[in-house]
Amino acid sequence: MLYDIRARKPAPVVPRVRIIEVDERMAFDGTVVRPLREEDIREAVGRIRAAANGGTPGAVVLCFLHSYVNPSHERAAARLVAEGLPDWFVCTSQEVLPELREYERFSTAVLNAYIGPTVGGYLDGLSRALVGHGVCGPGVHHDLERRDHDLGGCRAVSRSHRALGPGGRRGGGRQPRWDDRTP
Repeated sequence: MLYDIRARKPAPVVPRVRIIEVDERMAFDGTVVRPLREEDIREAVGRIRAAANGGTPGAVVLCFLHSYVNPSHERAAARLVAEGLPDWFVCTSQEVLPELREYERFSTAVLNAYIGPTVGGYLDGLSRALVGHGVCGPGVHHDLERRDHDLGGCRAVSRSHRALGPGGRRGGGRQPRWDDRTP
């Protein structure tokens, strides 16, 4: 298959027209070759907003070269995108798969963004139900918008959220067991 000139390439995960480049560059060792400019990110956010044409919020995936070595540009861009598109799901490749190879990192982050909003909504409802049934400790804070999770004793739920997107921290306490439920 590798050398088959008649082999058909699979369709790209994201169509080229939906990819926006910004003028920044990290070297292979994580040193900044060309700094990220805030105005480039704000312009990209404007293009995304215009393409959405007031429709339902979607997802934005950020994948910069060599971000697995130095994630500072992706993190800065994610903050600006989240600021400009507050209702959108934003994820960075370095948080989902911080490894060499841009194609693999980008594809994995895209799949994360594809399922993230749906699974995030499910986990949001699940965490509320767990609190309602007394499985999680009191004072549970859960905010998908900021990706900031403190789920008390719900370590498993917190870990699942961490796999979905940027930020978050693990909850303390022991992992809940099903026999801990109140009737």
